[in-house]
Amino acid sequence: MNNRFWMVMITMALAGCGSEASEPVILDGNELVYKGNVAIQCQEGRISTEQTAKVLIDKGIDVVSSHCGQNTGGAVLAVCGAGNLEINLHQIASSSVADAVELGFGPVTELNSEEGRGYKFVECPDAK
Repeated sequence: MNNRFWMVMITMALAGCGSEASEPVILDGNELVYKGNVAIQCQEGRISTEQTAKVLIDKGIDVVSSHCGQNTGGAVLAVCGAGNLEINLHQIASSSVADAVELGFGPVTELNSEEGRGYKFVECPDAK
């Protein structure tokens, strides 16, 4: 088969990975941090936004809002058993970002590139 066929197939597979969600309002003095949710393609189970928010809250970091997202600056093979680009996003006070980084979160600004913002908001999958 030709390369064009495979490019179309891969594009179609990736297009179904998450429908975009509306943009949340980021309040003044707040920033977004993210953490991968370790979801595996073709398998149930992922770390929910509630679980990653709890990590922050348990360390005294107030979480204003939580959202599902997707890292748009990378690529993964569309194959069962492989990881994906899903991330959990949390709005926290700017003054707490360094504490969140110590817990393994990253500021979303590190996902950005010259091409623009390196993430998008997507609808959260139903909890299983």
